[in-house]
Formats: sequence, C-alpha cells, structure tokens
Amino acid sequence: MKLITSILQTAEESTRGYRASVTPTLTLLTDELQASVPNAAQLESHVDYLIQKNAELVNLNNDIFDATDDVTYEEELEAAEDCDRKVCYAVSPVPIEDIKKTYLQMLIRPEESDVLRFLRIDRLPSDADPSPTVVTWRMTRVPFGESSSPF
Repeated sequence: MKLITSILQTAEESTRGYRASVTPTLTLLTDELQASVPNAAQLESHVDYLIQKNAELVNLNNDIFDATDDVTYEEELEAAEDCDRKVCYAVSPVPIEDIKKTYLQMLIRPEESDVLRFLRIDRLPSDADPSPTVVTWRMTRVPFGESSSPF
C-alpha cells in the first residue's frame, strides 16, 4: 500500500510541474486564437497571396515534372550517347583514313590542271638519243603524298 501511495504522490508532483510549465503556453495560444477577427481587406489580400502561392507551386510542380519526364530523359540520353559516339569516332584512326580516301577522290577542274602537272622523260638517255622527249602528265584528281614537279 505504501508503494502505491508513493507512486501516486510522485505522479501528482510531476503532474503539477507539467501543469506549471504548460499552463502559460496554453494561455498564450488561447489568447492568440481568440484574437480579433481580421477585416475584409486583410482577408482579400491573404486570399490573393494564397492564390499566387498556389500558382507558383503549380508551376514548380510542372517544371519538376518536365525535368523528370521519361521522354525528355530519353532524348537527353540519346543526345549524350550520340555525342559520345561522334567524339570516339573523331579521335580514332578511322576518320583519318577516310579523309585520305575522300581527298584522293576529289576531281581537279580542267582549267586548274596546269597547276598540278608532272614532267617526266619518256625514256632514259642513251648514246643514240642523248636528250629524250619530256612528257607532261596532268592530274585529274588531287594527288596525296606526292612531291610536285619543279617545272
């Protein structure tokens, strides 16, 4: 019995301490809740504020949704992969060979063939013919890796 009495006394003392600390807070809250009713102008501006905040939140939600949209994500992923493929191709030795082959296929216009001409003799000089005939070769395609004639 003494044990129960001591427990009840301890509970009552702790309840008094709790009430002593909570009572002022409840009083302040009650006073705040029972404040005067705001006038119509205050309510109207508050409603406008809430409407504006709602519109901002809707726009924010749309922006977040657009940023996390699966279609947009897939497009960005494809663009990044395409860029990666192009960079890998550009730094590999394959494009250099392609450029060489493309360059070799370029035609030269007939009026510019005089610039790309090569002179050579048709046969080696001999005792019978000490000065062989000079033959002119005119290029029809861009030469690659050739040295030009000094003539």
